[in-house]
Amino acid sequence: VVEATADPGPVPGMADVLISRMLTVVQLRDRPAPVALIEGLLTLDSASWLIARSGSYKSFVGLDWAAHVAAGRAWMGRTVACGPAVYVVAEGVGGMGPRIRAWEQRNGEMSQDVRFVPFPIQVVNDTAWAALVAVCQRLKPALIVLDTQARITVGLDENDNSSMGRLVEAVEQ
Repeated sequence: VVEATADPGPVPGMADVLISRMLTVVQLRDRPAPVALIEGLLTLDSASWLIARSGSYKSFVGLDWAAHVAAGRAWMGRTVACGPAVYVVAEGVGGMGPRIRAWEQRNGEMSQDVRFVPFPIQVVNDTAWAALVAVCQRLKPALIVLDTQARITVGLDENDNSSMGRLVEAVEQ
């Protein structure tokens, strides 16, 4: 026979901490609206996923967003917040040069405020991920592009809630 152990209850002081972080109706209702990164599409201080079938130019869209944000130039008629961009080119830099040249041919020189990490940084590698977080804290980018999810989550199962929870937590960092 296994005896049930008594629930120790909340850790002393934790309830006070939780209560201190709760918001009233007024505080929640009167919070400022999210600030647009790309008007009607992306907001600052949030995580978003660009999802489409393979070969549908997602990488070029990510590069286009990064270039427009870094230059503070409207994207497809939408107002854009200006700020640096960090682009993790996890699928390899081979195709990025031609994409940049094509972008510049149409739009002019790309801002030097777009910085590229030319290799994948794995979510499961705590040391490498912490380094990326530290770099982003230092550079304070308005936009971070992680291209692609599959290449930064080697060893994680995209159909497993725990694995995807780990990814979301890493992205939030």
